[in-house]
Amino acid sequence: MNKYLLLILMIISTLAQSEQKIITLLNDPFAVPKYVPCADLESQLISQLSLWQFRGYIADHDMGNSMKIFLQSSKTKTWLAISTINNPLEFLPWQINKLSPNEIHWKAELPMYCRKQLVTIMKLQGE
Repeated sequence: MNKYLLLILMIISTLAQSEQKIITLLNDPFAVPKYVPCADLESQLISQLSLWQFRGYIADHDMGNSMKIFLQSSKTKTWLAISTINNPLEFLPWQINKLSPNEIHWKAELPMYCRKQLVTIMKLQGE
């Protein structure tokens, strides 16, 4: 009985060690990272932003130049209200660069190896 118990414990120990080695290999901080091509990153970011449509804004003259912008997702039909003061997590790494009554200028920093900044304009729906 003790032989079988010892055998089972050895098998479990071996499996646990091999599993740990796999996890360690996957999370190796010294491994060379795999770079995503810059063109693929650009297309992913543009498609992320193209899912949203600019529907309008409300200017708050009491608070200085603050504005609240309303966007709608073309995929899920959900609405999102963002202000010029903060950027929502849905749009990371995008940031509002410039805002006007009929368009939003967005910019996104690409990784350092791309040496590029992505800029795009979102027009007010219907214009």
